[in-house]
Amino acid sequence: KDVTRMSFADDRLYDDATTTFAQGTFGWGLEDIGMQIQDMAGSAKETTYSMGDDAPIAVLSERPHTTYNYFKQRFAQVTNPPIDPLREGVVMSVAMTLGKKESIYKVSEKGARLIHLESPVLNSNEMDRIASFAEPEHGGFQQSTISTRYDLADGPDGIKAAIDAICDKAVEDVRNGVEVLILSDKSADQAE
Repeated sequence: KDVTRMSFADDRLYDDATTTFAQGTFGWGLEDIGMQIQDMAGSAKETTYSMGDDAPIAVLSERPHTTYNYFKQRFAQVTNPPIDPLREGVVMSVAMTLGKKESIYKVSEKGARLIHLESPVLNSNEMDRIASFAEPEHGGFQQSTISTRYDLADGPDGIKAAIDAICDKAVEDVRNGVEVLILSDKSADQAE
């Protein structure tokens, strides 16, 4: 089964309040949206920036920042071969497969029963296509969705307990025959 690149759904997934909440959760500010997202959406191209960074360091800021803003890279990193699947498709791919992997030493039809993805970054239409493979007429891939949400009130110990619970649930599901695990931070109610 192949999941090729599909266009995004025309319908909005979230209302304005939920979208603003999600953007804040993932560290997007008005500057990011105005300078990056708006530019990319308007021109259908990747935003280009200079290598310089004259912004004050995150630790001195009065506003909260995402974890990665607290770390700075002070060198240019060059990889060989290039790690850029968009421009270097001849030498690199981000394609992957989902499903139970069989031994590479034993060729069988059962070992070829996989879901092929062009990219691990999926939109809602592609996720719906993967979900459709759970139906018997489309392959019958057993699937399970595991929530990655946890209560912030539990503090730092809460995230460790949540990660342990995710791992335990994943192991239990695979032992029970699940072939595709979906980790999701979606919630019907953002206050959950």
